[in-house]
Amino acid sequence: MMRSSVVASLVVLSTTGLSGLFWPQGLGRGEPSPGAWPGPDATSLEQLAERLAACATPDRCTHLVYVHSPDMPLSQRGIADIVRATQNLGVPVSLLPASSLFEPASDPTLDALRMALVEAGATAHFPAVVLMNEGAPVGNALVGYKPAEVYESMLGRRLAKLGPDAPTFPTAPVVADAPTRDVELLANYPLSGRPGAFFRRTPGTRYISYDLRGVVYLHHLESDESFSAPGRLDFVPSPDGAFFVTPDPANSGLAFYGARDVFRLGAQGRARSLSPMFVDVTLRDQYPSIGILERRPDARRVYRVLTAWYEGAQYRDFEMDFDPDGGITDIRPISIKTVACQGMALSLPILSKDGREMSARDERTGTTKVFRLGPDGACEQVFDSGMQTTKATFSSDGALLAFGSRDGARTGLGDARPAVYVVDRRTHETTRIPDSTSPSLTIPEFVGPDSLLFLVAGARRNDPSVLRLVCCVR
Repeated sequence: MMRSSVVASLVVLSTTGLSGLFWPQGLGRGEPSPGAWPGPDATSLEQLAERLAACATPDRCTHLVYVHSPDMPLSQRGIADIVRATQNLGVPVSLLPASSLFEPASDPTLDALRMALVEAGATAHFPAVVLMNEGAPVGNALVGYKPAEVYESMLGRRLAKLGPDAPTFPTAPVVADAPTRDVELLANYPLSGRPGAFFRRTPGTRYISYDLRGVVYLHHLESDESFSAPGRLDFVPSPDGAFFVTPDPANSGLAFYGARDVFRLGAQGRARSLSPMFVDVTLRDQYPSIGILERRPDARRVYRVLTAWYEGAQYRDFEMDFDPDGGITDIRPISIKTVACQGMALSLPILSKDGREMSARDERTGTTKVFRLGPDGACEQVFDSGMQTTKATFSSDGALLAFGSRDGARTGLGDARPAVYVVDRRTHETTRIPDSTSPSLTIPEFVGPDSLLFLVAGARRNDPSVLRLVCCVR
């Protein structure tokens, strides 16, 4: 979609009225009375189009679109941050529900706007922030939760580059028609409601962890029984299933819980009352992941734990002692918090199972890449998927990456819904997983060398979701 055609379409819509326009205080465009401001919510594409069309002709007409989902708690938490940041920047913002982008709009003009946002990466993860100038996106979306000062810094740099000849940034292509292999469906596991998109399986068990309305659950796939666990979101197990980490409330640190204690108290319905065995106050961020750096013969293991929130990712290494039954007897940090790939704008990072590589979205190109982590946080780019994707998960040997990405030639450019893909880093062959298209965000999880588990959300908000298990993706 060329910028001029989007602008031309939106100018036509300007006749529908300016009632939805939101200008932060201090913007200096003839401020209305405070009671006239309706707030930044844009409940539909039509409302967003009205706001963009209202200023589609000045030399510089910038607007920010914040795409959020009730299924992603951090995207809801970030609303206050993006509003505060845009007030400081003096730029209007619209808060658009993600559901507006997954189904085609009946009006061709509105659907053109929808697809322009999708092409910029607005459905790669939630929250996503798209900078609009003269009615069209500029560059790739910024994805993932960030505090107000980071939004202000990152968006401020982009705004400073705007002018009569605003630069464009590369946008990752849609996935082309990819082979499907002979992927075999093993099982469907129904789940009530629509849990958060980021679920994890506890290795060595049939339990998955997910969050639903601010509560973490451990759910047994076969018995369909669940119990609540500590924390509010992202209850992430280690690759050996020995412990979990989760962001502590009020951003006070990253809490560690022994898996043996979690399941013991879970059987009694008391896991939510469990106290953490350790809290690292230096890792006060979100999006945790864990890798095993070393398994020592003296019942010790060395783990790397990564979190992300600000510009980039930070990790720290820990040494743990185990008793003969596999319980953790001691945990010791053996490094300081280290910033990975310093100077790069990365988001959605996940460690490989061995903790020595990291997948992450490069905000400059909008594509998901793999970086080899070196001493003192140095990193080397070793793979570029060439696509805008959700969080990318490593297979146990690191050779495969699984992620959600928008369908391309196979279903037509008008389909913004993500499907699940697996890419082989050695051959660059990309496999589309059959029957994986979902009306919401999807982040798959490897549960074996070539088996994959992914969530297909219900068509409507309260419809049941399905966890789908497939094999033979290698």
